Amino acid sequence: MNKQKTTFSNLYKLLLLFSVALIMSCGNGALQSKSKSMDINGLSEEEKALAKRLETDNCVDSADEKTVRKNLEKAVLCIVNNDAKGFAACCEYPIERMLPIHAITNEAEMIKYFDILFDDSIKAVLKNKTAKDWEQVGWRGLMLEQGNLWGSELNGKITSINFHSAREQKLFNDMVAKDMARLDASLQGDWVIDEGFRCPNGYTVRIDRSGDYERFRIAIFFKGTSLHAKPDIMMFGELEIEGSVGNRHYTFKDDKGNEASYWHFYTYEEGSSPFEFSLSGEVKYESTNIKLVYWDEL
Repeated sequence: MNKQKTTFSNLYKLLLLFSVALIMSCGNGALQSKSKSMDINGLSEEEKALAKRLETDNCVDSADEKTVRKNLEKAVLCIVNNDAKGFAACCEYPIERMLPIHAITNEAEMIKYFDILFDDSIKAVLKNKTAKDWEQVGWRGLMLEQGNLWGSELNGKITSINFHSAREQKLFNDMVAKDMARLDASLQGDWVIDEGFRCPNGYTVRIDRSGDYERFRIAIFFKGTSLHAKPDIMMFGELEIEGSVGNRHYTFKDDKGNEASYWHFYTYEEGSSPFEFSLSGEVKYESTNIKLVYWDEL
């Protein structure tokens, strides 16, 4: 965990330095001469490279930026004009959806899912949008319509879609109901799967959230335990999301002294795992070799 925490700390430092550099280097939307550069001591080589790019490429009035915005405008036009094939080519995959709906992992899947993803309500909102309507949000990229769409600042491809059509919402509700019906009665209720994974020792784990996002629980099935049976361990806990990067840390405990911790990192050093799972108490276990799974495929 120390390595990942160090990475997050360095990224946070990098973002702070970038903010200062941006203030010093940009004025009225145009790049000005820089009297100071960022202090990159203590950063990894990968982070130093990012710092260099941020320092030299932090204003948005370049020809590259115009190309990026044109690509994003093209993606929006494809949505408005019902051009599923054209839009599919404008995306950077995977495009995540609300679990238990699967992520869209390629152009063929996007073409098939396009009519579920977008309805007339979003098309009406987007029809008058232009390249200038995309808002730069720091290192995270560009967003449109309060984050309904996100695009890459590097290539102008769509990276995230936070809009949910009425048809997709119905699909979500139906899949949640089907997922709950497959579980033991002790697990049913107002819950939605937030993440599912398998460990090298055969543990199968699901983390659920309540419908109002106020409660979280973890259900751990030992090797050989049916996923339709009562789990071997169940605990309740909470989720902490770290900063704008969004690293997720779930913690759980029960009245028997058992505890569980699960990290899902979105920033981590090359060669490190984006996951970290540990159990303590009656059962002790640690692993970073986590494989994410879709529960309906198990």
